[in-house]
Amino acid sequence: MAKRLYLDFDMTLIDTDGRFSEDFFRACRAAYAPEMQWYLWANAAARAMKDGCYTLERHAREIRCADAGLRITQMCLEKQMATTFGDMSTYVYEDVVPTLERARANGWEVALLSWGDLEWQMHKVRACGLLPYFEGRIHISEYPGEKDRFIKQHSGPNDTIIFVDDKSMELDAVHNADLPVTTWQINRPSTTSLEYAKGATPAAAPGIYKHRACTSLYQIEL
Repeated sequence: MAKRLYLDFDMTLIDTDGRFSEDFFRACRAAYAPEMQWYLWANAAARAMKDGCYTLERHAREIRCADAGLRITQMCLEKQMATTFGDMSTYVYEDVVPTLERARANGWEVALLSWGDLEWQMHKVRACGLLPYFEGRIHISEYPGEKDRFIKQHSGPNDTIIFVDDKSMELDAVHNADLPVTTWQINRPSTTSLEYAKGATPAAAPGIYKHRACTSLYQIEL
């Protein structure tokens, strides 16, 4: 019998869609395309995820498709990530490290579950300084909808299990995993200052099942 805490990454532990996305846009615009507008950058990022996981190559391609005059390439984005965002600890929510330390002190095994391009996701995990807290318990799949299988494979029927995610689809799937899982849906407040995005982040969509709701990891009982 073990206590297992499974955590989503983007928008659960790190402010990916808020301050990081805004700062990444500003850095790339200043370096390569002063005329580029936020709405074009944000929409290109959304399209890059439409038929698969986000990659810098897809994002750059979608930017050029939207405006052929913008000479943004994968190499441009990679250079900015390497030179400007080698340390991403500033984008980690302030409640994350204290919660991880509290969980481990109280005997919880903590695992990170995410999906997306492996290289991109692992860069963010390392750059955020969170890698040591998971002691190798990291699962990154290429597509969404696989977290429930990982939890089922690595948990037992007598374990105490908590799963935290911002997406109801993932939480619903884990709820169906036939395990005693307490599911928490976290809804982080928007932090971007750009006008296009103000108020654009809706409240977390409700799932098929009822999940506990929180806006901070401090609200989760460990």
